[in-house]
Amino acid sequence: MTLSDPKYIGFLFLVFLVFYTLRSGAHRRLLLLAASYFFYFELSHYYIVVLFAVTAIAWFGGLLLRRYAASAHSTLFFALICTILLAPLVVFKYLSPLLGLIHYNSVTGLGIDLNSLAIPVGISFFSFAALGYLCDVYLEIVDPEPRPSRVALFLAFFPIISAGPIERAQGLMPQLDLDKPFSCARSLSALRTIILGLVMKVFIADLLAPTVDQIFSGPGAFSAFNQFFGTVDYAFYLYSDFAGYTLIAIGSARLLGLDVMPNFAQPFLSSTIPEYWRRWHMSLSFWVRDYVFAPIRMNWRRFPQAGMALALFAAFVIVGIWHGAKWGYLLFGVFHGFYSIVSAFTLKKRNVFWARVGLPEPVLIAVRVPITFFLALMANLLKRLGVAG
Repeated sequence: MTLSDPKYIGFLFLVFLVFYTLRSGAHRRLLLLAASYFFYFELSHYYIVVLFAVTAIAWFGGLLLRRYAASAHSTLFFALICTILLAPLVVFKYLSPLLGLIHYNSVTGLGIDLNSLAIPVGISFFSFAALGYLCDVYLEIVDPEPRPSRVALFLAFFPIISAGPIERAQGLMPQLDLDKPFSCARSLSALRTIILGLVMKVFIADLLAPTVDQIFSGPGAFSAFNQFFGTVDYAFYLYSDFAGYTLIAIGSARLLGLDVMPNFAQPFLSSTIPEYWRRWHMSLSFWVRDYVFAPIRMNWRRFPQAGMALALFAAFVIVGIWHGAKWGYLLFGVFHGFYSIVSAFTLKKRNVFWARVGLPEPVLIAVRVPITFFLALMANLLKRLGVAG
């Protein structure tokens, strides 16, 4: 039951009706938690135990972090909890491909074939949400949540668990009182968002998918012109599919009185790669910015240029491998890291040069937008070819 499935729309409508017949926030939380676990079980069946495990680690780990915050070994303790939290993600998403690279026998001593393990739906999303929560508790940005049901709903909320956005505790958890009354204006706005998402997903992405698959499965049968536009179609397919799915999730949450963060803001109109990543998959790029880029940059502040380059490169490698354990994903991250490093070190000088030349800013933007789009196309192409290979 994906978000574009008519069964999901019926499921959402049923939850919506019951939600607003309940007056108590506690009863509403119980309803949404039950609905979320039902939805996730429909997607992953017995892999729901992975979600339970990550939730338990996040909740209990948050309490332990605050309890031992003054300990001399608090940083080591934090690292240990984060390692335990990320263990399911590493095992299910990365261990088998990594062992395959070194030609390791994937049948463990326990008699478990790692290749037979499916990747639990949404594990990257709820694992990063849980990790962000632990980081915020450790940094004392948020207080640890003593009620496990709220942590569980934060991580399992059904519109966003399968494909994001990656929510932050300080953004979603305060809304879990769920005491907002029904609002006709809010519901109409939510429905418009859902409909727009469905149009993008069903009438654009799903229509582009066969053409994209045909060109990439047998590129030799097509001219260079058609191959190029197949790459363009692939970019618009990715955008329409993911952004459409996200809009359905955002609208679904809004119907139930919850505001989740946006994930796309017309990324193909970006004039630089850094701007592109402020508009594309925003919840992931901002998560990596805050929890990967910023700490590395801070730790290397004595080396401004080297620290910036290292932080950018590490951040985009994380972005790449977050998508999966394939060479294509790694190359995707490496290329965007390279683009961003070049942009960071040359943009100011380029702006000064064009200002001296007297080139009008609208003309400069009109030139930079297609160049940025082309660079993004090349990274997408490497990702697609590397994943298929």
